[in-house]
Amino acid sequence: MWKHVLWDTTQFDSSASEIYLVDHLIEFDKALRQMSDDIVEPMTPARSTIWLLELYPELRHIDNLYEKFRQYLRDQKEVITVSKKSIDDSIDADEMIRDIRNVQLGANATANKVYAITRNLFQILLEMELMSYYSKEYFQSPQQMYYNFYNVLALRDLKTYIMIEYTYLIDQVLNNGKHNYQPLAIENRKRFEAHYNKTLSSVRSRMVYSSTKYWRTDPESHSKGTTYDEFTRLLQGHIQNEVDMNHQRSCRSTCADYSMAKSYGCYDSDSPYCKLEKCGGRLIGCRFVKSDMDICPARTKSRRYEFIRYENGRLFGKNNNCWKKTVESWHRWFVHCSYCMCLCDDPNILSDRFINLRPVLSDVKANKIITGIKFVKAERVLHMQIQEGQLLPGGHVNQSTVHWVPLESYKITDVGVYKNKDFYQLSYEYRSMALDNVEAPEPNYVVTGVQFVVVNNVVRLSVRFNKMDWMNGIIL
Repeated sequence: MWKHVLWDTTQFDSSASEIYLVDHLIEFDKALRQMSDDIVEPMTPARSTIWLLELYPELRHIDNLYEKFRQYLRDQKEVITVSKKSIDDSIDADEMIRDIRNVQLGANATANKVYAITRNLFQILLEMELMSYYSKEYFQSPQQMYYNFYNVLALRDLKTYIMIEYTYLIDQVLNNGKHNYQPLAIENRKRFEAHYNKTLSSVRSRMVYSSTKYWRTDPESHSKGTTYDEFTRLLQGHIQNEVDMNHQRSCRSTCADYSMAKSYGCYDSDSPYCKLEKCGGRLIGCRFVKSDMDICPARTKSRRYEFIRYENGRLFGKNNNCWKKTVESWHRWFVHCSYCMCLCDDPNILSDRFINLRPVLSDVKANKIITGIKFVKAERVLHMQIQEGQLLPGGHVNQSTVHWVPLESYKITDVGVYKNKDFYQLSYEYRSMALDNVEAPEPNYVVTGVQFVVVNNVVRLSVRFNKMDWMNGIIL
């Protein structure tokens, strides 16, 4: 812009130069608006520190001053392009310059206060990283904390630089080129670059060695379907009498002999025991505990028993008052028929044990990346639901576009839906899930897709990465 206003004074046109400056600054401000202006959320880990209590008012003052500068640009655009006359209540150049250069409250004065407060930025951030609570309470990894702090400070530095630079440019224009303000502008640029480089160096040196992990703490109270979900009746403890686990209806073996069995009905059909829920699938890993017991049937469909209480005092479940009459074990004359504790693997209608295998992708054509993931169960199938948002320059995300993408749910019985292609069914043998750490191959990659895949009978997480143009904020 200085090349435009430093022409020969005999050809100097202040009106054209002013239009040029206003137009270019408005265009630059459009790009600046795409960056997050928020101060509070990125700096939440430091909210209770004296450092932030001193820093926040100064950062907010720079924002307020820059908002006035934005309004000034809009007013000037209207004055220049519409009427060439002053508009009532508009902000003129003299007022704007006076505010920016105010000795106590101007842009430079405020920036100097920020510089003073953040002089020991490296040590301050290191102390923040060493605090054990911040990553658990504020959902920020140490590396993200450094990056967020840097963005907050760098954006205010940039706003200050723009406003100061403009005062020199407009002075050059309003004085009809009689004085050269470029040396002052060069000094302003050097000061800006020096502080920018110092801040960047401090933050970068810590980010390299900082962890990208953070803890997600439990909420005060859990709500099924909101804070968690579950596979239902995948493998459940089940009481089965030995006589009902062989087609001879004999009691000559032990519980341990029934590593894989099934129910052949109920021998004593009139007993209360036979009125309990059956296991229609496989009985696995049976073992003997005690024969004499009381069984309390479950109230809900998600479980089989409220509790099982043995004669020796051993208890499975919570020892509450049973909502129905407890069922007692029984014996056949002269023959001891043991009650066995087995695992029931019964894929019936009450068992939600399915995992979606279809890929879940962000809208790359709209330049959107994945910004969040949560597990959601729909139609008995566990899905990964993604949150997406539009990518902006510098790795930022347009917060106004962030939303949860609706699930593409289906029923496992739908036409064209196939097992091991669209969904995976868990069972006793096939229930392993890997907790993998999946990382991008190198910097400047973003997440654009996630999917559950099955490798060697183990469910794993697969992630799609796309390279990005960091400067322009474009997915490649």
